[in-house]
Amino acid sequence: MTAKSKDYRLKQEFITPSTPEQNGLIERFFRTLKEECVWQHNFASFPDARREVLAWIDWYNTRPPHSALGYLSPVEFRAQYVNEVA
Repeated sequence: MTAKSKDYRLKQEFITPSTPEQNGLIERFFRTLKEECVWQHNFASFPDARREVLAWIDWYNTRPPHSALGYLSPVEFRAQYVNEVA
């Protein structure tokens, strides 16, 4: 994981063990990913898993509605702020 983080020029941050509330947004996303995608498949290989997970992420980001985003898809929600990001 550390090598892949460096490949993407990401800084790895660690939370205190047994305190998922420190990173609640990503914890909730991973739970949804597992419940709606990973646990629904019996992957034959890593490329198969990668393909399915990427397809699910695309679906997740384009499907409406998300109540926390005013019943917009994440893509629609981000589009509202595209000019505000420099």
